[in-house]
Amino acid sequence: MKIKFLTGPKQGQIDHAPDSQETLLLVKAGIIEIIPYKGFRERLADEEKLRQAAQPAPVAQWSVQESVSSGGKILVIKTYLGEVTYFDAPPQDCPPAVVKRWKEKVDLERSLAADQPKIEAAKRAHAAQEARERDARRY
Repeated sequence: MKIKFLTGPKQGQIDHAPDSQETLLLVKAGIIEIIPYKGFRERLADEEKLRQAAQPAPVAQWSVQESVSSGGKILVIKTYLGEVTYFDAPPQDCPPAVVKRWKEKVDLERSLAADQPKIEAAKRAHAAQEARERDARRY
């Protein structure tokens, strides 16, 4: 409900207060007065303003992810108001923590790509060793 302060530092100001015993006590004491709404539409409009003021401002959510569909490319993903945007590299408005995470993943991918021949050789050696052990004669 809308109230108007009659005394004190907020004298003459209009504010909102819950319909409670405390508010009724202040009315009876003459500190505030209740301002009736002109109609239900005015009350609904006031409640909507209060609801919107209580909601937090929308904030963009950032993430770093490896894309399976684009050949394992590292993407920066921005989600804002339900809209999802994909970036190959961090844009200007990207937070520093996300930029750092993206660089770490890209550097890791590059180092793995450089080590790929060694990894493949180790896999072949492991497979050959398993074949020798599987075919070995047992007593």
